[in-house]
Formats: sequence, structure tokens, C-alpha cells
Amino acid sequence: MNAPDMLDYALGQLEGEAAEEASREVESDPALADRIERLSGALEVLLDDGEDAYAPPPDLARRTLAFVDRAAKERPAVLEFAPARRFRLGDFAMAATIFLASILALAPAILRGKERWGRAACSNNLQKVGVRLHQYAAINQAYPFVDSGEEVPHVGAILCRLNDAGFPVDPRDLQCPCNESDGKIDRVPRLAEVRDAIKTSPDGACKLLHNSFAFNIGHYPTPHATTKPGPLKPDSGLQSIPILADRPGFDPSGVIHHGNSPNHGGQGQNVLFADGHAAWLPSRWVSPADNDLYLNNANRPSYGLGPQDAVLMPASLRINPR
Repeated sequence: MNAPDMLDYALGQLEGEAAEEASREVESDPALADRIERLSGALEVLLDDGEDAYAPPPDLARRTLAFVDRAAKERPAVLEFAPARRFRLGDFAMAATIFLASILALAPAILRGKERWGRAACSNNLQKVGVRLHQYAAINQAYPFVDSGEEVPHVGAILCRLNDAGFPVDPRDLQCPCNESDGKIDRVPRLAEVRDAIKTSPDGACKLLHNSFAFNIGHYPTPHATTKPGPLKPDSGLQSIPILADRPGFDPSGVIHHGNSPNHGGQGQNVLFADGHAAWLPSRWVSPADNDLYLNNANRPSYGLGPQDAVLMPASLRINPR
């Protein structure tokens, strides 16, 4: 007899020959009869409708309360595991010292990361301005140039020429992110505007041109030439010549200060070269043919003495002949 037949037998669901055959099998098999009896008892409990109440074991309530009380006494409270001490002022001072030490240990790394970001952002701005200079040079076969005898003999006239030629520079790109307090202008003026401003207020005209960078002002043909200076040309032999950089420190009178650019705390300067690449120079030395990025080989803030002698000057300064 399989399990479904046993269940049907216990429930009285078998009829006819099936019921008779099952009864004979149960009578002849004591083990099967025992299983059928236990199955019937389980079914009775399962199908109990609640009419017959079962009496609880004697003294159940008292024994339950005693068990709960005993368990509460034997089980320790959570607070018993906590250390029995109070935090003192010294503990807080020690924690504060450890916290401050960790901050101070991280500070140099944070500052170095900020400096690297600032240099990269400054270099990116240089390259954006450099794109305008290259576009102008491609059309005019020379970079923008300012003659010291012009009505606007300031280096910043280079930007005005870019503007007038249809290659305007975004004023935001003329700002070094590492020195946001200096060299910020709202727009790049046209040459005629600066010319008019010089007549009424030379100092005000300089403020129109002031920004964070220094521009290549051109050069004499040879170190001892007696002819006039001219612009740097996009010659393949001059691809390593600087055309733009972080500006140096200077006085409005035209004196260039010693040391590296103040844009980066005197640590060095970003420099853009004629071939379009930018580099970080930790000093003002450029090459054996150019000892100073901001002065010519005669140590003057004037035109370079030959095409290899690049001189980059701040936009607000007036260009003087050698």
C-alpha cells in the first residue's frame, strides 16, 4: 500500500473491492496497521474543530514565571560589558591632536595637487591664446608685432591686433588660475580704443591691456644690426622659440624683476613655444642662445638681439628700443 492509498484508507475514501483489499492487507501486516493507526490519530488532531478542550499541564503558569525570573537573573545586561570609565579632557585633547596631525600630514599632498592642477590649467590657457597667435601668423606670415614708435607702443597692442584681424582672444584665457587676484580684464579692446585712452589717461590705457601673460615682442635681425626690429616669423628653424609665457614681476616704469613668474609663487613658469607645445621652466634660462626669457642678451627689456633671442614682456608695458 502506497502513501496515497494509506491516506485514503485512513480517511475512509476507499470503496468496494479497493477497500476490502486494503483491509485484508492491514490485517495481515502489523507494521502497516500501526502506521495506519498513527496516521489516523494525526488526522484527528489536524482536523480538530476545537470543540474538545485540552487541559494544560498542571502548575504550568507557576513554572513559566519561575523560568522567566531565573533566566533574567542568570543573563547579564548589555551595559555590564561596557568599561566603567568616564572620558576626561585629556582624552579629547589626545583625539584632537591625532586628528590635527593627520590633517597636517595630508596638507602637503593637497597643496601639491592644487599646484599641479593650477599649472595644467594655466598651460591650457596659454595654448588657447597660442591658437590665435598661430592663426594670425598663418595669414600674415608673421606673429603680431608692435613698433616702439607707434601711437600704442605697448606689448598689449599684440592682443588688439589679433582682435582687429578677426582672431579675438577670450579674456578668461588671459588669466592664470594660480594668480586670480591679478591680470583680470573683462574684454580685449580694439587698437583704436587704446589709442584714444592713451591721449586722456596713459595709466588707464595700461589697465585695459594688463593680463597674466607675457608676449614675444620680436627681435632685431642680428645681434649687432643697425636696422629696425621686426616680428617673429613662423619659420621652421624657429620652432623652439618661446612666443607666450607667464608674465614676470615688473614695475610700471618698465623694470623687470628678478626671479621667476609670480603667477606660480616664483617656482617657475609655463612657456608656449612656436611649434605649439608648452613646457614648465623652473628658471628663466631657455637655451644657450637665450639666457633670459624676459630680457634680451644685453639684459634689457627690449627686442631680442637676433631671432634666437626671445624676449617676452607683460602686456601693459611700453616697448623701448635697445
